[in-house]
Amino acid sequence: MPPWFQEQVDRLSKPTLPDFDPEAALAGLDGTAAAPRRRSAQSSPTQSTGQTRTDAEAEQRDDHPLSDVWGDG
Repeated sequence: MPPWFQEQVDRLSKPTLPDFDPEAALAGLDGTAAAPRRRSAQSSPTQSTGQTRTDAEAEQRDDHPLSDVWGDG
């Protein structure tokens, strides 16, 4: 490890965190699931281009800057 990096690591301190308490994390929640969100009324790729959703999604992945890294392109 380069000395300049080691100096930065040495300067780090461990944060003081409270003990894990899942009951406190859930305090105030009633335990019911939220209602699913509705999609907007905008046209989907299937409606506007006649492509299937899978085709449209694949096309978007092909245009992604990391497609070559992910192997989608």
